[in-house]
Amino acid sequence: MSKRRQEIIDRALKLFNEKGFHDVSIKQIADSLSISPGNLTYYFTKKTDLLRAIQHQLIQETSIDIMPSGYITLYHFEEIFKSYSQIQAKYHFYYNNLQYIFKTFPEITKSYRIITRKRFRDAKLLINYYIKTGRLNPENEKINYAYFIRTIWMISVFWKTYSLMTADTFRDSPSQLDILWSNAIPLMTEKGYHEYIEVIKFSVPEVVKS
Repeated sequence: MSKRRQEIIDRALKLFNEKGFHDVSIKQIADSLSISPGNLTYYFTKKTDLLRAIQHQLIQETSIDIMPSGYITLYHFEEIFKSYSQIQAKYHFYYNNLQYIFKTFPEITKSYRIITRKRFRDAKLLINYYIKTGRLNPENEKINYAYFIRTIWMISVFWKTYSLMTADTFRDSPSQLDILWSNAIPLMTEKGYHEYIEVIKFSVPEVVKS
């Protein structure tokens, strides 16, 4: 990728985050870079092309190895969640506009769904590993890991929306990690819970906020 193309992507992302996707024009992006709109459209004809490039970059950055080799502790589970939280903060305009993007741009929606399905499959492999190594209880009539994975995904993707909608509604203000672990603890074996206690001793208390 050329240096100029990356500069345009970075500046567009910055402006979309600051002003909102709908309130930023190609001309504004060009002006902020001190280039002509014609120069910018040489790389990106319209905002949709920029949106597609930003999503491609986002997806590349979320290609986290959910199943690394070797022994995997529960801390890896937390690391994955923190990484997604940081990405959500970096690309928060995108997550704020998911409904609009999915309804308006079918090509972008298709690629996002493909990577999401892969993440769900990888998450199930990680869950199975934790079951096999005695940290999580096996699935039964009271435990549905497919639902658990979807719950965690919704917490990570829609946290900012939740925060905006519930501001000043509750006395407490749990972090994403608080909610994550509160959903995971009932699924843990005694061995898993002891490992969790060790994990939170060294855990950074706050997830990155946008």
